[in-house]
Amino acid sequence: MRKQKSFDINANWTANSPIKGWRHYRVSKRFYKEKDLWLELMAVCDSKVLIQLSVSELKNGENWLIGWK
Repeated sequence: MRKQKSFDINANWTANSPIKGWRHYRVSKRFYKEKDLWLELMAVCDSKVLIQLSVSELKNGENWLIGWK
């Protein structure tokens, strides 16, 4: 079994501050906008809460942590 990558479907992320009331998210979709990879993140406790972020926003590290913290 291969190791989970941080931008794969079902990869886990934690927001440093709550977004739409939640901190724990999971990658639900990957897509490209003008050659840039974007991810749709779904709140773990509420599947109706979806946010879209570019990979560069997640890599920044100021607002997001890889995994659940």
